[in-house]
Amino acid sequence: MIRTPRNDRQGLLPLAVLLALGGPLRAAPQTGAPAVQLDPATFAAIERILTPPATEPKVDPQALSAAIAQLGPSAIPVVVAMLGGEVEAAPFVPGTLEEPVQALVLESRTAILRAALAGFPVRDVLAHVDRRLAADPGMDLRLMLAGVLGEIPGTEAFERLLALVDGIEPVHLMRSYVQGSLEGPITAHLARDTRCLTELDRRAYRAGPELLGVYARCVGSTHSSRGVEVLAGWIGRDPSADHVVLTQLGRAAGDGGLAISPGSAAVVRRNAAAEDLQVQRAAVVALGRMRDAESFESLVAVLESGSSLASSSARWSLTRICDVDLGDQPQAWKDWRAREEAWWSERSPEVLERLHSEAEGIVLQAMAELLRHPLHRHAVAELLGPMLAHTDENVARASCTAIARLESSRAVPWLVDALTRSDPELRRIACESLTRLTGLALPPDPLVWSKLLAS
Repeated sequence: MIRTPRNDRQGLLPLAVLLALGGPLRAAPQTGAPAVQLDPATFAAIERILTPPATEPKVDPQALSAAIAQLGPSAIPVVVAMLGGEVEAAPFVPGTLEEPVQALVLESRTAILRAALAGFPVRDVLAHVDRRLAADPGMDLRLMLAGVLGEIPGTEAFERLLALVDGIEPVHLMRSYVQGSLEGPITAHLARDTRCLTELDRRAYRAGPELLGVYARCVGSTHSSRGVEVLAGWIGRDPSADHVVLTQLGRAAGDGGLAISPGSAAVVRRNAAAEDLQVQRAAVVALGRMRDAESFESLVAVLESGSSLASSSARWSLTRICDVDLGDQPQAWKDWRAREEAWWSERSPEVLERLHSEAEGIVLQAMAELLRHPLHRHAVAELLGPMLAHTDENVARASCTAIARLESSRAVPWLVDALTRSDPELRRIACESLTRLTGLALPPDPLVWSKLLAS
């Protein structure tokens, strides 16, 4: 039977009576939205699929999704209406005296309907979504349609999703349930294809602070160097959103490992001295997540500022960058920096010279010692990069692993070049290292990596 609205159990006509009356079913509209006409026969067919008796052999939910999809595009309006809560299938087997439906099917109805939607031609689903949006639906249905668009792969669905989001008033974007309903679908597209970041970046140029916050939280979930680059470009676009953007930039950077460009790091570094405490703290934490060694002096300055919240964040970031916790006294950190600089000027030339030894063991020991001094990671990455072409396969492979651990953006071109080498193990390690540094899971194909990194 059909329930309109979902919680009204009075005055319900059996489906057979509705069919006998003829004409299309009319689902109860949301406030301010026009009624939606549904074909009774199609609704009945879908309801039968969704109500297998508990007394019959268990059915596979995937088989039910496929059966709905086989009904053809005419079933799309019913599936969308069910997903939107405008109509629902009976909780018991129709035409019986409350015979129960298989429990797994009852629990999985939303998943079954979503999977069925993916089985229809994309153009037909998008056309239906366009018709629903053109009718200016209420907020709940708009959010449901956003979920539908999030399930559909491809740029067409993503662009429609962003257009839908653009049409929502800023006051609604401040509500947590609206944010969650929109961010999930956008994030799903970004997870499937990080090239969607380019379109999102373009849209962000005309976004207000509320929408920029929604976009930033979506990008923050990508954990990719490209996501960090995009968010760094949004800093300063609207000062009221800077703390959100910086917080999400740190989230995108994750627990380290990504290669961040010097330009993006410099943008974040400037905000470590921001007057707004929220902005300053978000920048300080982001620098730690990015493992930005060049922010050392800026972080020590924050440590000296006396602000307990900012100082504790600065200590946390310094610990992550330097791989040692020296407490909350600035002088201890300055002394450590002096020792590291002394090592670099006095000892590193000898260590770097050992990289050219013909003895494999000596070369590997030199690499290990360089990794214990992360303050000059970019310089070390540039020195180790050419060693990926070393004639000794073990040295080349060790170099590949070492420069990935340095988390330097300058290592990325060398790793892409390593994908062209004849050694299959080196190519495997290079691909894994690129995934760690960029957050992108791509095949070990240098053309694929070059194309995507250039976009």
